[in-house]
Amino acid sequence: MHKVELTILVVALVLFSALGQTADCADLKALAKEASAGLRAVENMSDHAAAAAKLSEIKVKIDQIRAQDPQNVELRILDSKYKRLIGIYGTPSSAPAASSASKTVDSAGMEQALKDWEAIVALKEDFIGRLEEVIPTYVKNIIYDGVHADEVLAKIAVLQKEAPAVKAQVVAFSAKYGKTVEEIDAKIYGLTPKDTKLSLYDPKNQRPDESPGLAFKKLSDGLTNLEEAPKIEAKNILNRVLQGLDLIESFVMDTERDKRYAEVEEKLAMAHRFSPQDQEIRDWQAKIKAMRSKSKVDIEKALDTARFPAPFASFAGPGSAAELAASALKFFNQEGGGEANETTVKVVVAGNWVVAKTNIFGEPIQWGLPIWAAAYRNENKEISRVFRLTILTQEGLGIAKRPPWTGVWVGDSFRMRTANIK
Repeated sequence: MHKVELTILVVALVLFSALGQTADCADLKALAKEASAGLRAVENMSDHAAAAAKLSEIKVKIDQIRAQDPQNVELRILDSKYKRLIGIYGTPSSAPAASSASKTVDSAGMEQALKDWEAIVALKEDFIGRLEEVIPTYVKNIIYDGVHADEVLAKIAVLQKEAPAVKAQVVAFSAKYGKTVEEIDAKIYGLTPKDTKLSLYDPKNQRPDESPGLAFKKLSDGLTNLEEAPKIEAKNILNRVLQGLDLIESFVMDTERDKRYAEVEEKLAMAHRFSPQDQEIRDWQAKIKAMRSKSKVDIEKALDTARFPAPFASFAGPGSAAELAASALKFFNQEGGGEANETTVKVVVAGNWVVAKTNIFGEPIQWGLPIWAAAYRNENKEISRVFRLTILTQEGLGIAKRPPWTGVWVGDSFRMRTANIK
């Protein structure tokens, strides 16, 4: 056989195989779609014999899917629905003998299974209904704004107090009926068949709207999340605190540093409330307390050692440095240039005149004079804040370098004892 002919044969075989696989996939999808549609139809049937016959047809399709692809993603859903409906309607072989079968069903066992079913659904509606206000069953998160957590913590505390009793009921239920949704549903639906002689709406044929397996799963997931979500939230708070911790000491204003330490202590207290047993959080609470105490000591030392800057020695004018400083002091205290609740105690010139503003031609229309100014809050005269400022003249072409002043630019600042201002 020539090479060209061999190549053509190989390509043909590959294409044939691919087409076969595509056809198989299409067949499986069609079977799954038909089985799913059939199950939905059965759910709306009132004729038990017809429903059982339809379920027999669906079983063939499900078995065909399983034979061709045991790992098919649709199988678990189809099996679960099929088992649930078999528990309600039975199979064609059992349907004709429904009346006799119902007589052989352990009435006491059926009654107990139905009570257990109703109880697990009622427990889920009560406990999970309240739990989902603060913790979802599908994710381990706390539902709150991150700040106002008092109400959430109060609800969690109530639920955690109830959790052991709820867990005991869930464990006892699982011991009787299984650990998975499919296993539980299959067993309880099998123990509680409906009476085919009676109407579906007859009280004896009434069942809870939710499957027992799903109620069990939601309770199991909810109990797990109730235990783990607060611990996770506590760690999240701690991690956010640690990410910004190094920045605290970089703040120039010492009052801002202490404010940030206070915020960190508050956040760690919140983390502790979510997870009181977390040793790492308790360790960091002690560390932050020590760091804040040290920072306060350092602040006090800085206040003691800080001194008001000396006047600029090389002031070139125009104007007298002393007279300009006095004019600025008057501007702050008497002419409305300062804060209403502040008193400026001293001003010195800190540099030569600078251009503050120019027109479109680059010509100066406003001048600024660098100064140091110390002021205290009237409610705390012992501590003054020293500001590096530029005090501004009026505006206009050819404006002179002199008062009256119209405003200031604010630069850095530091605090010091008012008594040390000379």
